[in-house]
Amino acid sequence: MSIASSSSRSRAPCVPVFRPCAPRRSAAWGALLFGFGWLFATPAVCRDVEFQELLKQNKLLMDQARVQQEQITRLEARVEQLARTSAERDADLQALHRAPDSRDAVPDAGGNKRLILSGHASVAFVDGQRRGRFPNSEFRVDDARLYLEAQIRRGTYLFGELILTQRESNDENFHLGEYYVEFENAMGSLVADRLVNLRLGRLAIPFGDEYQVRNPLQNPLISHSVTDFWGVDEGIGVFGEKAAFAYAAAVQNGGVSRLRDLHRDKSVAARITWTPVSHLSVGVSAFRTGKLDRTREPLSEMWIGNAFFRPVGKASTTRTYEAELGQIDVRWSWKTGFAKGAVGRGSYSDDDTSADNRRRFDFFQTELVQDLVGNLYAAARYSSLRADRGYYIPGMGSFSDYFMGETLTHKTNRLGLGMGYRFHPDLILKFEYTLEDSRTIDGAGRPDEDQVAAELSVKF
Repeated sequence: MSIASSSSRSRAPCVPVFRPCAPRRSAAWGALLFGFGWLFATPAVCRDVEFQELLKQNKLLMDQARVQQEQITRLEARVEQLARTSAERDADLQALHRAPDSRDAVPDAGGNKRLILSGHASVAFVDGQRRGRFPNSEFRVDDARLYLEAQIRRGTYLFGELILTQRESNDENFHLGEYYVEFENAMGSLVADRLVNLRLGRLAIPFGDEYQVRNPLQNPLISHSVTDFWGVDEGIGVFGEKAAFAYAAAVQNGGVSRLRDLHRDKSVAARITWTPVSHLSVGVSAFRTGKLDRTREPLSEMWIGNAFFRPVGKASTTRTYEAELGQIDVRWSWKTGFAKGAVGRGSYSDDDTSADNRRRFDFFQTELVQDLVGNLYAAARYSSLRADRGYYIPGMGSFSDYFMGETLTHKTNRLGLGMGYRFHPDLILKFEYTLEDSRTIDGAGRPDEDQVAAELSVKF
């Protein structure tokens, strides 16, 4: 093959001239063309193989990411479940395990923080109707307490509570709240971790759900339910958890005296909580005051109807009295709120030789809390307490008339509607309007017991 010269621009365009090729040259040209084809074709084939390999790797990475996300989701659900179980198994269990604050903790020789001083306080303005508990539109320090937590050794703690003032007090003296020594994993390696823990001293009575959230920073409203079951008493308690179950039980004195137990019989309370999923919990509780001495123990430690259990029989013909309670409660929570309810029944009896003073109590409550915008939330609670033959239920009415007096109340219904703003988990402002409807045993109403309140609560 020869190609015409094209060195001069004035010449005609060069045109290739082909001549017949010898057989050897044709073979060479064929090999050359094959080589060029292979060079151009190979990258395409390689690119296709590499693309398929990248697809396989991408699918593998996506599968791994999906598995990791499922593991993270299960872990988050488990953490939330543990938090819910911890919050419901006992009144102060969550506070016991909170991280120490460096401002309050005192280091030991090894530098570990072993002493925690904390507390909370709430100031309120309450405007009640003329027959209510607060008829004079008053400012008040509604609840103020100091807490001391000390780690004595690994797994052994001391907890003490000093009540500076509380809404239920009728004096200005300081009072002892809970005060106990706790032994975690009291049976060591013989049982599962956190299954058996002991408390000895002055303990909250483990009955129901509401006693665990009476703290003004935990209570979404200012008022409590009509039943408001709670109490603190000397004794021994055991609590623990295993998988989806948690329990708490206590044997305590029963009477209101903080110095002596004036009757041999003891108070017994127990609560079991089942949390099958992170957002659902079901609790069952039982309680008995034990026999209380009519003359020397005129009040029980258990609180009911915004007062105590007290005897019905006359002192001249009655030696002992007692009460029993049972309750089922359910809570369903979601990301921005929760709903819960409780229903139960109780009884009262004494050994009055002159009359049959047995009574039956029926009670229930429902509660709904929902976040609105930002840190603003709304809350509502409806509760009811009935005594078939009447009982001393002051509610938000006059304590002297409906508890210390002889007027028996047949039923009390209460509706609390409120809103709150969380400036910070340790600083909450709340407002509430509370309506109460009560009837005495003869059917007469108890009007003018509603109230409006505002409260600012802080924890330190």
